[in-house]
Amino acid sequence: TPLSPPLCPLLSNSVCAMLHDDSGRVPSSVSEDCGEVSASTVAFMLSSARMLGNAKKEDDCMRFLRAVSAPKLVGEMSYMTIGKEFEIDFIQERYSTMVIFASISNALITGLPVHRFRNIANCKFVDLLDDCKPVSPVGLKEITNRSILRVLRWAYKYDKLLVLKEYQSFLASHQGKLLFNDYQLLHMANRFDFPYIRREILSKIRTVEEYFAFRANENYRMQLSDVDREQFEVRGSYMRRGAEERVKLDDNFYSFDFHSGCTFEKSCAERFTELSKEEEDEIFEKEEDMYMSGFNSEITGISF
Repeated sequence: TPLSPPLCPLLSNSVCAMLHDDSGRVPSSVSEDCGEVSASTVAFMLSSARMLGNAKKEDDCMRFLRAVSAPKLVGEMSYMTIGKEFEIDFIQERYSTMVIFASISNALITGLPVHRFRNIANCKFVDLLDDCKPVSPVGLKEITNRSILRVLRWAYKYDKLLVLKEYQSFLASHQGKLLFNDYQLLHMANRFDFPYIRREILSKIRTVEEYFAFRANENYRMQLSDVDREQFEVRGSYMRRGAEERVKLDDNFYSFDFHSGCTFEKSCAERFTELSKEEEDEIFEKEEDMYMSGFNSEITGISF
């Protein structure tokens, strides 16, 4: 069912905040010209830069908008409107991805049949994912049972960080967990590097008994790759050794991300951008509302 919420005007959201780019500094042109960063000032700067042919100033605006914190700073609907008015591809890609998630969430809420990968009997999830041909979310008119996997593979192939960030948020949400089980989520967390999801799943396994229970499930062999299992066994070997030697493993062990070779805190912060703990908590607390709120969708059908 198409989603058609009311559109917010472009200049409705003004946020007095500065955004750090990849170098850790606010783009000089943005900070000098804007004073405070808002949707109106960014739109004005971008329009002026294009009109005057100022490539550097336009590049500063694009770096601002490409950062994962930008939608929060200027406002979701204002961010989407800027993307449409200036035909910015990475904003349109993120927008189209969120439409997919909103459509799936709406289908789950209204009781429409939705394909749940977690319920597939004898599912060889790694092979299924390998068979999904990458596809851009832009221009999709119908969501099929594999669309969510195909777009994910596309985003990872072309390193679309804004889209991948939305995927991590959706898969970590209640709706994502209705579609995928922990083994499927762990494989995607390792394969596409979603440290938040990896931490969430592995943090539930804190005893040798829980480790063996996780391994005993048939999904351990059916839905994880060899690399997934190898990494899990490295973690498990320390747990077994600790139990054998009656050594209690402390929080330093459980907070270590063996996939990235650093702490989960570091891998989460560095995957997309530097976020404070308060910002990270706020993002994941409101994710369900974000994907249920609706957007100016172009999806005309959902076929699961």
